[in-house]
Amino acid sequence: MNMPKNKPFFSYLLLLFGSFLFTAFMFIINLFHFNYNLNADLASEVILAKLIWGSGEIVPQSWFTSSELRIISTPNISALFYGLTHNALLSAGLGCCFMTTGIILSIYFFMNTIEIRKTYKLLMIFLCLMLPCSLVSLELLYLFASYYAIHVIVLFLALGFYNSGLKAKSINRFIYILLVIFAFILGLQGVRGILIIWGPLLCVEVLRNITAFIKTRVFNKSDQKLLVLITLLPALSFVGTLFPFSVEQNISRNIRKGFEKLIFTVIPDVSLAIGFPYTNLAGKIILGILCLITIIILFDLLRKLFKQKELAAFEWSYLVLAISPILTIIMVAFSTVESTERYYFILHFTIAMSIVLLIKKAGNIS
Repeated sequence: MNMPKNKPFFSYLLLLFGSFLFTAFMFIINLFHFNYNLNADLASEVILAKLIWGSGEIVPQSWFTSSELRIISTPNISALFYGLTHNALLSAGLGCCFMTTGIILSIYFFMNTIEIRKTYKLLMIFLCLMLPCSLVSLELLYLFASYYAIHVIVLFLALGFYNSGLKAKSINRFIYILLVIFAFILGLQGVRGILIIWGPLLCVEVLRNITAFIKTRVFNKSDQKLLVLITLLPALSFVGTLFPFSVEQNISRNIRKGFEKLIFTVIPDVSLAIGFPYTNLAGKIILGILCLITIIILFDLLRKLFKQKELAAFEWSYLVLAISPILTIIMVAFSTVESTERYYFILHFTIAMSIVLLIKKAGNIS
C-alpha cells in the first residue's frame, strides 16, 4: 500500500509542534516559576551568577568550588543576563533557556551532518526533549540549573565534527582548534568531559582503526592522522584537570566489589536515570521497549563490525553515544565514586538516537 503523500508533512508538523510545546513549557517554568524548586544547590548557582557579574571574574576568588569548576556553564551565562536585568532569579532562568536552546541547536547541527530527511532530525530533537521524565534529569539538562548542558552541547558538536571528518577523511583546522579549546576548558572544570565525550570518542576511533586494519591489513594514513588528532583531545582535557585551580578528583579502584556495586547500586541508579520509578505501568513498559530497541541497535552494529561490514559515518557517531554511558557505568562500578542517577544522563540521548535509527531503518517515516 502506498503511503499518502501528505503523511510525511503531517508527521513533520506534529513533531515540530511537539518540540515547540516542550520547549515553551521549559521556558515558561524557567522564566516564571524558577523559585518552585529553589533548594540550596540551585540557590548557590543563582548566587554564583550574581557574584561573577559583581566581581568581574569568571571564577570569583571568594567562591569555594566543591565538585566542579564553572568556566563555561549556566552561571557564567546567567551572570551576563544579570548585568542586563539585575534580577537574580530571572537571569538564572534566562541562563537555563539559553542552555536549552544551545542543546537543541547542537543536536540539530549533529543531525544535519547526517544525510537524512528533516523529519528524522526533528524526531531526534523531540525525543531528546521528551525522554527526560524526572526532575533530576530535567535539572541536569533544561530546568532550573542545566548543570550538564554544556557537556551535552559540546558532545553533539564533537559528534557533528567527527561525522563530517569521517566523511571528508580529515578535520578542518579551525574546527580542530575549537575542539581543542573545548577539551581543555572542560578539563579545567573536571573529568566529566573526558568520561562522557573525549574518552568514548577515542574508544570508537581506536575500534574503527582496528576493524579497518583487520579488514584491509593496511593502516590508512588519513585514519591514523584522525586517530592521533582525537587522541590529543582527552590528553589535553586531562592536562586541564592538573591545574591548581581545577577541582581535584580523589578516585580509587574498587575491583574486588565492583560487580556487587554494579548489580545492587549502579543498575538501580541507571533505572532511575532512565525514569522507570517515575512512571506508571504503561510508562514502564514503553521505557522497557525503548531500552530493548537501544540494545538491539547497538548489538546490530557490533554484529556488522564482527562480520567486517562497512559502517556509515553516522553509525560510528552513534557508537560514541552508546559507549559514553557504558564507560560511565563501568567507571562508577569499579571505582570508589559514589553512584547517583545524575551520572547516566547521556542515556536519554542514546535511546533517542536508537529510535531514530530504527525508524530510519524501517522506513516508516519519510
